[in-house]
Amino acid sequence: MVFGAAALAIWAYVTFWVSTPERAFGQKWVSVEIVLFSLQAGTIPGVPVRIPLQFKPVSGFAALSFLWFAAALQSLRGQFNLTSPSTRQVIGIAAFLLCMIASYELAWSFSLWCARLSFLGSDPSLSFDEIVDTVAFESSYYPVNLVFSTKLFASALFMGIYTLYYLRGLESRQSSSLSR
Repeated sequence: MVFGAAALAIWAYVTFWVSTPERAFGQKWVSVEIVLFSLQAGTIPGVPVRIPLQFKPVSGFAALSFLWFAAALQSLRGQFNLTSPSTRQVIGIAAFLLCMIASYELAWSFSLWCARLSFLGSDPSLSFDEIVDTVAFESSYYPVNLVFSTKLFASALFMGIYTLYYLRGLESRQSSSLSR
């Protein structure tokens, strides 16, 4: 519940308070940083050194969404134990399909990302942040920021993998309790 609320808080922050213009969908999710706090780590002759705990909204949203999903599955373990084996098989097939789709999209995004970075990286006037903020799949009808889509598909992939792991754990517990 806490993870879901935190993910929704990040979504609300980006949706209602971040006013960065977008050339591609999801660009404002990667063009700002959320700084939780900054620790004083010491000084280098006369200069204070601080270590910030910061992240891009899409990173926090993807991680918190996965944690919410995993916690929700764990809290529903009793209900999943009551489902039939055929229902769990259908859920497993859907999870595997999610893994296949997310893996393909990740591979596609990384190949586009590499091609785009090699093209943009040849321009010495651009900083790394400018390159990352502008990496988008431009040839689509509606351009999508590749950093944004890559992180969301990675989160979806890990949700699918965790679902398969979860279902395997249910099956092994059930088979061990039947053999006793």
